[in-house]
Amino acid sequence: MKLIARYLPWFLLVLALAAAAAFGSLWQEARSTANAEDELRAQARAFIGDLMSISAETAEVDAAAIKRWAVGDFADEAEVFYGQEAIDAVVELDATTEGEIRELFIQSLEEGEGSVFAVVDHTVTNASTDEPKTDTVRMSIEMIESEEGWKVNRVRIFESPGTPLSGDDQ
Repeated sequence: MKLIARYLPWFLLVLALAAAAAFGSLWQEARSTANAEDELRAQARAFIGDLMSISAETAEVDAAAIKRWAVGDFADEAEVFYGQEAIDAVVELDATTEGEIRELFIQSLEEGEGSVFAVVDHTVTNASTDEPKTDTVRMSIEMIESEEGWKVNRVRIFESPGTPLSGDDQ
């Protein structure tokens, strides 16, 4: 009995230290994951801001900002959709687009790769319309972490509800 009484406090101390170390490790891992999610969310918001906000006055700068995000599949698409022909069309139409993020969700985040889903109210004005046109855009964005920070590898735009599949309103 003396032996148990003699070593019990030490055993309990070691047990408490082990539990504290395990808790600390789990807490640090959870905090690290939360920080990574916050960073991905912030970078996705910044990209969507660049993607959805284009103005005739700053079309070349806006297109360059979008292209800076682009790698992989999206780099090829960005060269087409934000190339000189598209810039000229934006300027000619005196177009302005603005996007307001309504919702943004992290779909996945693992080892330098992340995916987000966003719902954005996208407003377009140009010289040929009397009123701004607003649509709800749903998009999935795949991002990869590089030495230069998060980059966009793929963007998928989904049709808004109520949008006809063909040009007809039938």
